Amino acid sequence: LAFQLQHYIGEAFYDYTSVNGWSSSSGGIPIAPTSLLSYVSLIFLNSPALLFIVVLGSLTWYVLYCIIDIAIPSRILFAMAFDGLAPRSFARVSPKLHSPYVSALVIAAITAFFDYAEIYLGFSTNGIVQYGINFMLWAYLLAAISAIVIAKREIISLSSGSKKLFATLGAISCVVLLSASGLLITYGVATYSSQGFGSALFSGNLVVNLSTIAAIPIVALALYEVIRRVRAAQGIRVELAFREIPPE
Repeated sequence: LAFQLQHYIGEAFYDYTSVNGWSSSSGGIPIAPTSLLSYVSLIFLNSPALLFIVVLGSLTWYVLYCIIDIAIPSRILFAMAFDGLAPRSFARVSPKLHSPYVSALVIAAITAFFDYAEIYLGFSTNGIVQYGINFMLWAYLLAAISAIVIAKREIISLSSGSKKLFATLGAISCVVLLSASGLLITYGVATYSSQGFGSALFSGNLVVNLSTIAAIPIVALALYEVIRRVRAAQGIRVELAFREIPPE
């Protein structure tokens, strides 16, 4: 499928329609955001039964993503409420559903807003940036740095061999992650043109894509500092929650 798309449709047209959709005598498709579903569906337009199977199969894929994308962040809010980093209401659990329903509703509202913003407000970002670069920098890199800190500060009891292993693997991971993400960003910006690699990497909006990379740590640190000061005025030191590694 990828070969056929590249050969007959072309990378430039795929990127364009992923962001802008396309029009035709029959109305066309308004937008096909970073998904092959619209292109796959074209093949089966004359066979409603096969088209139904394709769409139904894709929905099972999206349902799985939906469950993951709601469950993980809602439980992060749930945990933040216990650490004093979020309002206590986020810790409310439904006796029937056994789930933090307030956190889940907030995450669902945020998700709906960004879905709307991507389609109608021009907030178009690339999946490689969001699931590649941002994950490398603000998830995996932090874990690699944590491994080094654990080894150097002896936060948990480790043998000398384990300390060296933690520090070595953490350092190697830091170099690999920074090199990979740095290369992608630098080369992507340098080749950003209508036909260049950068237009595919930062498809949608170059400024918005780069802004999301920079905004994540800035917003997170600013939010933490505001919360820390508010809780300090209440006599609560939230920084103590980060001086121990939870048993789990």
